[in-house]
Amino acid sequence: MQALAQQPSSRRLQFSGFSKRSFAPVVRAHVLSRKASSSRKASGVHIDFAGVLVRSEYEQQGMVHNTSHSYFTDESGLLLRLQRDIDPNDESTIAGWNKVLELGQVLAFKDVLVLPFDSKVNCAVVSWSQPTLQEKNGHSNDKRIRTLQKWIESDDAERTCATVLASFEAGLPLYCRLPQRTEIAVGYILAIRSRVVGVGVNEYSGQYRSGSAADHSFEIDVDCGGGSNVIVATCSRAVLSQTIEMHLDPASHNGAALDLKDLLRQSGGVLAPCDMANLNLLFAESGILFQVMLRRQTASLEILQITPADIGALAALYLEALK
Repeated sequence: MQALAQQPSSRRLQFSGFSKRSFAPVVRAHVLSRKASSSRKASGVHIDFAGVLVRSEYEQQGMVHNTSHSYFTDESGLLLRLQRDIDPNDESTIAGWNKVLELGQVLAFKDVLVLPFDSKVNCAVVSWSQPTLQEKNGHSNDKRIRTLQKWIESDDAERTCATVLASFEAGLPLYCRLPQRTEIAVGYILAIRSRVVGVGVNEYSGQYRSGSAADHSFEIDVDCGGGSNVIVATCSRAVLSQTIEMHLDPASHNGAALDLKDLLRQSGGVLAPCDMANLNLLFAESGILFQVMLRRQTASLEILQITPADIGALAALYLEALK
């Protein structure tokens, strides 16, 4: 009879790269998700994680499936999103999943797939995959789960979860590391001016003549502080057209919004003075507080996206900051 081989020591196992299986904190998921962002695809890495559920929503993906987005945090105040595709016709799975997603409770999952980081909302992303299982907290002796269950009973947990949720809904992530040279501003659009680069002026007619390299964009003044803090940034025709189409009333000024959207989509030159006046009037009279995503260039700012700010969420975030 052959003797059993001696079990390796814990020190040798550590040097070999072995680590005892445990539920990772959200910050560990952030590190792995950021690493996956460099390849812009699923990392192939699976982890176990535990966190406190602060938000749950569904995103419809056609008739084939719905995607459940569940957001978790912990003592770090960082955010993690668990995505799960569910057949909308599978009522038993939907009912079972909705029963699991109890807000404010500690949930733990094994073998979730790490996906690239979502820099827009500043959260790590993991996905429910074939081997994924939910840990039954009531039967778990895991130290991490017990720590979180004790933490959620504290005042600190209540403040952290409320602040994280208010920050998410306001679109102003905490502990934010936005993409390089990207900034976020909140304010009212005061003025829009035509900006034409790469064109000349006909000395006889005095009209613009544009070449293939002409850049017919705009320069926009955004008031971020009651007139005392105005930033100036360039904006493309495409971004401005999209903003009008998605966020301004099409019936504004007898259909001016629709006409301006179509004009901006055309590949022609600068807008006529009357159209520029209508464009400024459309934004000025909308009364909308906008959230503007910008990219800082060497000597200027470029607008990447313009969306209405959620005033209620901004107010909630401000009140949380005062506590």
